[in-house]
Amino acid sequence: YGYGLATGGVSYNRHIGNVDLTWAGTPTQVNLHMSYEKFISFISDSFNTTRTVAQLSVTRTLFDTENAGLVYSYSDADVADTVGSSVSHSILASYNHNFNEKVRAGVGYSVIFTRYKAPSQRKNIDHIPSLYVAYFIRPLISLSLNVQQEWNTSNLPAVQQTEEIGFVQTNHPFELGPYRRTVASASLS
Repeated sequence: YGYGLATGGVSYNRHIGNVDLTWAGTPTQVNLHMSYEKFISFISDSFNTTRTVAQLSVTRTLFDTENAGLVYSYSDADVADTVGSSVSHSILASYNHNFNEKVRAGVGYSVIFTRYKAPSQRKNIDHIPSLYVAYFIRPLISLSLNVQQEWNTSNLPAVQQTEEIGFVQTNHPFELGPYRRTVASASLS
């Protein structure tokens, strides 16, 4: 368990508490993570946010060279101005295989269901298939490549006219409409 306090000068104050429970020592490992976060803005009360997260993950070693995992996450965020308030559920399934001491690869698929609490009742569904390959230069040094697709569907267009305010809001995560994108990353660790 833990508690953290983060400050950002004149901009914010963040309190974070979390609890983690892990059951291991067998071919199956189970982890439960729960956290609560309180964000207090010094600039505007409309940015104040509370967020609760619960995550349950199960990883199973199939053979010495393979493992599979399943992760379920729940998140509830309440923003003071209600526009960004949302509830989301996500499921991630993954499979990893060690081909030898030098090469490891894996595939994953996650789906995220998000419902925004604002009057628009916007709903998003994200489908994210991914693939990664890692090459171990030395036992603790690896070069990896990760590629993922993100397919987002939403019940709102990319730009929404806000009648009560009278202007168009854009460039906010809760104002993005349906989209597709590919993200590729390489890392040395």
